[in-house]
Amino acid sequence: MFQESELISWLKNLQKTNNKNIAGIGDDCAIINNNLIVSTDSFVENTHFKREYFSFFDIGWKSTASAISDIAAMNGTLLYVLVSIEIPPDIPTKGIKNLFYGIEEASRQFNGTIIGGDTVRDTRLGVNITVIGRAEKIVKRTGARPGDTVYVTGRLGGSAIGFFAFRNNLNYPDAKKKHLHPLPKINALNITPHAMIDISDGLIRDAYNLSVASKVKIILNKEQIPIWHERIRNALEYALYGGEDYELLFTYDKALTDKNIFAIGYVEKGKGVFLKTENALKRIIDTGWDQFSNKSLYSI
Repeated sequence: MFQESELISWLKNLQKTNNKNIAGIGDDCAIINNNLIVSTDSFVENTHFKREYFSFFDIGWKSTASAISDIAAMNGTLLYVLVSIEIPPDIPTKGIKNLFYGIEEASRQFNGTIIGGDTVRDTRLGVNITVIGRAEKIVKRTGARPGDTVYVTGRLGGSAIGFFAFRNNLNYPDAKKKHLHPLPKINALNITPHAMIDISDGLIRDAYNLSVASKVKIILNKEQIPIWHERIRNALEYALYGGEDYELLFTYDKALTDKNIFAIGYVEKGKGVFLKTENALKRIIDTGWDQFSNKSLYSI
């Protein structure tokens, strides 16, 4: 089967527009009239979540938070939210209300207003969230420059560890919370990065997306990658490939002193993503979450 990146590339070529006021496929959000940003996300049962791990409120929260994270990735603030839900017949009215409470709570926490949507009967539960925001200084994936430092806004791997803990009945409470209730990094930065993306598909894949968009080489220092604080075997692997952390990965040309922001690498001329250790520099293949791989998140 084709990869998600292949489909997006094909769609991007199909949907080229001559309208200079619109920047469409290729970034975390579409851009309209220079400062209006729009994105949509789908959250589907047994692909993105299982009801055995998620309450209905959790489903509403996470589906909305993951969409809002795209607004954060463009250096924007949230304005409006639209919601469409596919509802199977086995879900009681109370469950649907709790799902909407989760959507409403996440929207309100990040100053968004729900302005519409749709509901439809289906065989499995699905939530589709469209977010509309505004950015005075839009940051795209395309602006990384040789000499930039690569930064990330928080520790990585928590969501994937939380998923592993749910599957194996392990006690990693902070990671489980990270998996169920991610917090988009809206207004997390007081600078304007050169390039930025949110980490939804794993550090390696999203660094690769940044590298391709900016046409640069990204080198990550293994020892500087901030792994999750709850100790677990193979913590670095979760940080590199886990996904759904919704931290911001960005480049900038000055040193930052915020203790919650970690310098993890640098940008050079070239292409690709490399992992630097004490004695070696290894090119890393583009690996991470892919919607159309043979394994969904909940079958790995």
